[in-house]
This record gives sequence, structure tokens and C-alpha cells, in this order.
Amino acid sequence: MKFLDSVTKYIENTWKKYHVNLLAWGSKYAISFSDEVCIYSYDSKDKEYDVKKEKNKFNLNIKYSQVSDIPYIKGKKSYLEMIIMYFWCTRIVDEEEYLEEYLKKFVGK
Repeated sequence: MKFLDSVTKYIENTWKKYHVNLLAWGSKYAISFSDEVCIYSYDSKDKEYDVKKEKNKFNLNIKYSQVSDIPYIKGKKSYLEMIIMYFWCTRIVDEEEYLEEYLKKFVGK
């Protein structure tokens, strides 16, 4: 998988310390979000969800505010977004080029 080293370490450490599989979570979140977007798009006749234009990608602000006090989540919103983005780009919409572009924004941070 293509993640920044810091995200890979976060995923591994979370598994070791809390036994939480963030990859399974990210995959399920991306699929669930895709299902919701498809239902909304069908009902409203809107265009497909364009992750490139969204500031609140995957409506993560809402979910994060609900779970941000969990020790392995606190301060890791951008990492969670990257995990979801990986599955979104590789499994949902087949836009691996955008994934590369997206991850470059975080290099050096």
C-alpha cells in the first residue's frame, strides 16, 4: 500500500497497542460512504461525488468530532482521511493518479 511512513507507523502502532485494524475500518468507511453518495446522487440527480473539490472529504468532520477523544484517534484526522482516500481511489473510483497527487500534499509536514 502506498502511504507515508508516518501513516504506516500509525496503522501498525494502533494495531499493536489497541488491536484496532484501521485498514479494515478505512475500507468499510469508503464503501459505506460510496453507498451513501450513490443513494444521494440518485435521489437528487446531482453529479457524482468529487473528492477533489470537497473540503470536508468523506464528511469526516462529523465522524471525527464523534470519536476524537479516543486515544488512537485524537489528533489523527488527516491520517484517517489518508486511509479512507487510499481505498476511495484504489477500490471505489479507480483514480490512483489522484492518490499520488493527494499524498504529495502531506510530504514534509
